[in-house]
Amino acid sequence: TTTTATKSAASSASTNRPSLLFTSATTTVFYSALFHFNDKETQIGSHSSVIKALEMDERQSQTATIRALAQNKQWDAIEAYVTVKSLFRGNRITPKAFPQTLVVVLYRHKAPQELILRVLELVKPLELKLSLAKQTHSHEVVISILTEMKDAHQLQQYSLKEEVRQSVHAHKIYSILRNPANAKWTNSS
Repeated sequence: TTTTATKSAASSASTNRPSLLFTSATTTVFYSALFHFNDKETQIGSHSSVIKALEMDERQSQTATIRALAQNKQWDAIEAYVTVKSLFRGNRITPKAFPQTLVVVLYRHKAPQELILRVLELVKPLELKLSLAKQTHSHEVVISILTEMKDAHQLQQYSLKEEVRQSVHAHKIYSILRNPANAKWTNSS
């Protein structure tokens, strides 16, 4: 009876974590980051050991890892994971994964707005960046892009949105539209 109790305790402990047998490499990396991200590399089950063993594409592994860290709300770990230290440029965020994918993952997991904005700055082209900025409610970025694009009509339309209209952003848009230095709008009304 003690072996039965031990087996049931062991099986209930193992059912708390999903089995990684017969799953994709991306799923394996995700769960290894979810449960073993901070393990030492010398341990066989550590996250870095799993990535090395799978010989996975760096972009895919980084996306899966960031999804897992975002689920655990480990914002500092995400920032450290995508930050590269350079001798001349200092620390800067340079993810291997597509920045637009990271913005969406961070937004869905309710990351701090500062982190979303820092990754959003890396998104190219401008139209995609504008779309993501609207989706993530990054009003300052939207205003900046529309001003840079010299699109008075879209800027006016954006100021009419309820969440913008009832904030300081509406006043900022109004002052930008009325500024004589911005006289060369592409479609002023």
